[in-house]
Amino acid sequence: MVRGDTNLGSVNGYVALLQRFLVMNGVLTSSSGMDPVNGKFDDATESAVRSFQSNTRTTTVGGGTWAALAGVSTPLAIVAPNSNTPFLPLLLFGDTGSLVTVLQRLLVEHSGKNPGQEFIPKGIIAQMNVDGSFGKETEDAVWEFQKNRGLPDPDGKVGNNTWMKLLFPRIPVLPRH
Repeated sequence: MVRGDTNLGSVNGYVALLQRFLVMNGVLTSSSGMDPVNGKFDDATESAVRSFQSNTRTTTVGGGTWAALAGVSTPLAIVAPNSNTPFLPLLLFGDTGSLVTVLQRLLVEHSGKNPGQEFIPKGIIAQMNVDGSFGKETEDAVWEFQKNRGLPDPDGKVGNNTWMKLLFPRIPVLPRH
């Protein structure tokens, strides 16, 4: 469960992750055509959570909701270090757990070449196992994603730049100086 990170008014990477999954599930949209993922747990996000959780009166995002959003059957335990965490933690080869499962789901959903600033779903990583284990297959998928999205120095590690590109695909990559 995300503790203290997905409350109305919160602004952080975990809220952006929640919003990206709400978009992927078609319950968070924008009438202006802009990407509704902004990392802010605002009224639109609260409404989308309520819509997704149509059988409950709460907007608490627990393990069952995360699992349903991510399209996996096992409840996810995504716990942020604190409510002021702007980004998600660094994920590396050998890591396991719910956040790796979420990463893998995002990679599968948003794989393929990226000629514009749009995601092309179900591409080269579409057959990757979503198993919560950051092994060679996941490392290769991350490296390929980084390379295809123009991230500087692809390395197969999931840090701030990779999370940002997964969560905010239309933001251009700034060259390193």
